[in-house]
Amino acid sequence: MTDELPPAAAGLPPVRRGPRPLPDRVPELAHLALGELRAMRTELGDEEGRVSYWRRLVQARADVLRQSRDLPVARLQEVLSSQQVVPGRTAFLTADGSSLLPPLPGLEAVWSAVDPEDEGARSALLATLVEMDEQLSAYRRRLHERIDLATRDLVARYAADPRLCLVALPV
Repeated sequence: MTDELPPAAAGLPPVRRGPRPLPDRVPELAHLALGELRAMRTELGDEEGRVSYWRRLVQARADVLRQSRDLPVARLQEVLSSQQVVPGRTAFLTADGSSLLPPLPGLEAVWSAVDPEDEGARSALLATLVEMDEQLSAYRRRLHERIDLATRDLVARYAADPRLCLVALPV
């Protein structure tokens, strides 16, 4: 497999490697062309942004239930849906909280109304939200692992041939 150099880099001489060893490539990503790898990393970042947004919604709803008072569901949905998405990996963020993100299966419980006086119903909903948070957190960790692998492979490719970095520049 060879990565295609942009026309601007084709005439440049190869860069001499210094005494530092090159980073290792990620074997399971070797079949991807550079453009495919970059696109995959972007898609993973977009998915991480969506999952992080929903995770924060679940956590916020659980926090409201823990306060032993409940906001009207319509008001809660309005407040939580209007907030900006601010992920830990801001370089990957392309969506904001005001956009309509597709709901994830089972997350309708976030908007469930519960009688603040019904401790059993509050506890059951809180347990559901805690489980959702755990599932979303585990999925988010797996996404971070995949993003890190893609980044590691990109760094290794760029270290092996720095001219490949030029494909990231606007034409």
